[in-house]
Amino acid sequence: MIEKAVYLLACLVAAIVLLSITSKLFPHPQKTELKGSKLEVLRDLAKIIQQCYSKCSKNVVCKHLKINSEKITADEILNSLDYSKLGAEVRVEDLSEKCEIVIRCENGILYVEKVKYERISS
Repeated sequence: MIEKAVYLLACLVAAIVLLSITSKLFPHPQKTELKGSKLEVLRDLAKIIQQCYSKCSKNVVCKHLKINSEKITADEILNSLDYSKLGAEVRVEDLSEKCEIVIRCENGILYVEKVKYERISS
């Protein structure tokens, strides 16, 4: 009986160690919520886009964000960026009042895209 308990405990510890190692090897982008006035959200979003550019080579999907603000157009986002600190081309979609977005890097281009959920009907 004690041997089974020790075996189960060893398996549990091994599973936790394995999970810890894989989560560090394959980091999942964290979901962050941005809320407040349009200007606050634009400022925070510009800061996050510039951070994603600096680690663009490491991750394909850099950040998963939930936006809770007024409608923000692509031009407003592009105008809020400091291009002297940004060496990549940025492509942005218009954002609705409440939406989820993904900031991703592909071939040196940063994309700011709304997450689209598709329904599968039977």
